[in-house]
Amino acid sequence: MMCSKMEILLESGTAWSRLISGHTCILNGAPVKPIARTIRKRGRPTDPELRTRILDAARDEFLRNGPDGGSLSRIAATAGCSRATLYEHFKSKDNLYNVALTNPAVEAFRATAVEIDVTRPRDALLVLARGFASAVLADRQAETLHLLFRGRHHAPDLSVQFFEQGPQRIVAKLAEAFAQLNAAETLHIPDPIIAAEQFMALIRGNMHINALLGVPAQNDPEARDAYIRSSVDLFLRGYRR
Repeated sequence: MMCSKMEILLESGTAWSRLISGHTCILNGAPVKPIARTIRKRGRPTDPELRTRILDAARDEFLRNGPDGGSLSRIAATAGCSRATLYEHFKSKDNLYNVALTNPAVEAFRATAVEIDVTRPRDALLVLARGFASAVLADRQAETLHLLFRGRHHAPDLSVQFFEQGPQRIVAKLAEAFAQLNAAETLHIPDPIIAAEQFMALIRGNMHINALLGVPAQNDPEARDAYIRSSVDLFLRGYRR
């Protein structure tokens, strides 16, 4: 057998020749047909649907069992992948926990942000208030806050990350909008950050604590929207020029 730059593979006790880099190989006097090699590309996984399934499975698992009791094997089985695949997407269990618990909550808060039309502040604030109320009153949002509280000793940075990327970003976004309203002399808002915190507190009201405690609250959409409209009008009256 003559061969240049080849690999020898042992399969069932028989020597097989594999062509490397296009070099000629002769086995028992006959040319051997080249065998293509499949080279796996390294890098970040590119299956967004699988990543979403993993995050959904992880969130359910951690909500049921907490950060310590959550099982990577159960998460992988629910998502339809292996534990090795989990590590292709997330470097550790803590990393998966952080992303699964923080991202949905943060996105829910971010989704409430809207551009403020300084000529029609009430309309813009109503859209913002309704979106914010829906986000903070969702059952899963309350469950996430419960888990963040339970895991504050296990992963204290996660609560800080959630607070900074979620509520604090909404405060900052609102403050920017209120500064615009003040600059346009539509409203008189000398401290936009305080105004933003007051606005969020007004909209949450008792509905938020009801959701956190699991206490039955007013489920009538019309009554809830009437409360939101009244809160927005109160806010506007307080900062009217």
